[in-house]
Amino acid sequence: MLAQHLVAAFLRDTIFLLIVQDVDNKGVAVTPRFLFNLEGFLMSQSLNFERADQIVSALKQMASKAFAQGQAMDQTEQQLYQELLALGHALVGSIIQAAGDGDVGPATEKNGRMHKRLPKRRRRYRSIFGEFQIERYVYGNDPVQAVQAIPLDEHLGLPETDYSLVLEVWTGIESTQQSFHSAIKTLERITTLHVPLDSAERIEQRLGKSAALVLDNLPSVDRDSEAEILVQTSDCKGIPMVRRQTEKHPVGAPDERKGPKPNQKQMACMAGVYTIDRNMRTAQEIVDALFHIPIREERHPVDAPRINPRYFAALTRHDEQGNVIGKSAEDQAQQWLTTNTLRRHQHGQEIVVLHDGQRSLWKKCQEYQKDWEMVEILDILHALQRIWSAAHILVAKDKVEDKVKEDLWLILSGGIGMYIGGLRRSLHRQGMNKADMRELEKIIQFLDANKSRMQYDEYLAKGYPIATGFIEGACRHVIKDRMEQSGMRWKEKNAQSMLHMRCIEASELWDVTTEQHRVCSLAKYGKTRKNYSESFLPMAA
Repeated sequence: MLAQHLVAAFLRDTIFLLIVQDVDNKGVAVTPRFLFNLEGFLMSQSLNFERADQIVSALKQMASKAFAQGQAMDQTEQQLYQELLALGHALVGSIIQAAGDGDVGPATEKNGRMHKRLPKRRRRYRSIFGEFQIERYVYGNDPVQAVQAIPLDEHLGLPETDYSLVLEVWTGIESTQQSFHSAIKTLERITTLHVPLDSAERIEQRLGKSAALVLDNLPSVDRDSEAEILVQTSDCKGIPMVRRQTEKHPVGAPDERKGPKPNQKQMACMAGVYTIDRNMRTAQEIVDALFHIPIREERHPVDAPRINPRYFAALTRHDEQGNVIGKSAEDQAQQWLTTNTLRRHQHGQEIVVLHDGQRSLWKKCQEYQKDWEMVEILDILHALQRIWSAAHILVAKDKVEDKVKEDLWLILSGGIGMYIGGLRRSLHRQGMNKADMRELEKIIQFLDANKSRMQYDEYLAKGYPIATGFIEGACRHVIKDRMEQSGMRWKEKNAQSMLHMRCIEASELWDVTTEQHRVCSLAKYGKTRKNYSESFLPMAA
């Protein structure tokens, strides 16, 4: 066998030297394709499955023994799983072994240029079945310059990093759901592989870049599944941050640093787009639902299912001096909302914009969607907060709830003007202290500024949604549940990556993101990876 390998190698290099072509006067040779076929004729490369066959036999024996001894199924599953991991390791190892040391001759072509063979270099590959150490030839122009081609890596589709793309995605999924520490412990229990904490964080950042590309170019939804009303909404939520201080102060010395203090929360802006069918309700049905009054007769459900929800979240980026880089979080969110509303909007489909009372959100909406035909609606729950505050000022404690029910019904029935007028008259009531007057004035200003967005009788009659529970629930799920766990502090780059991943998870776009991550990770090989299976020189046995 050794002689056969040596003869094949000798013939290949001898014929190669006889037909050398000088390229760019650098003595780099071009190898005709038929030489590789000649080598395939002289030495057929077949995978060595000896170890895999041994494991398969052991698996069969294990299953037979488990049945004969009446072994508990959980114990059998655990034993079989361990052997299946070993089988996977053997099969992957067979593939790597077949590629040998990645030698495709004294030179190889890449991107229209020839590159000569350089000394071998070692790399580590950590698959879901275990680790491999691979020593292979690289190709380039000079040992001290950048490597131009690595045939073995390209043929096997290996990423630049040590980690299998499957392992990266698994790590990303677990890290998106729980802390990095808990995620790597979970993976270790299942796969027996240990991913260091800093590696898990870097994996999440790489996946976050792939997720960002998906969120910026969302796959099309099934247009036949879309509903009559397209809703866009956004909200802001704070994330606890770590900010690097440029100056070190002695312990106990006062901090004269201007701007946001270390560990202070930074607001992320979250946006959402979905469609919903019309759901006509009455003012009384809304009041009953909000006050948990039992339904005595069959009524329409207060909430209709949201169809094809998609989410996006962004942070405002800053440089080391605290200056804003690029667009603000609200600008990014509104730009995403505008783009994806345009992509999804169908002829005859009404557009509804739902926000709370934050002025900046409405301002950005009007800035990006100027002259759009859409319905702006203030979240009823944010109006309800003011109704409760006003009731506590105007009536005795035991009558507050009844007062709120009456006022809410009035507003939902189209009486927002009457309600604001009643509050204004209350300002002149004798005996009201200045603090209560100031509070009422704030409530009146808020309601008056949003009066055009509070025509709830029309909204209910047309079946529009009137609450932002969708986006507020998303803020809790996407941001709070993962990013505000005890003791957590984030840097902007890490936080943004995690926001992207959490939005992918909430939008149920993991499959698309996995494929995008694969494309990004293997982009260095070009649109089509080269198949070197016929080019690898056989390894000596």
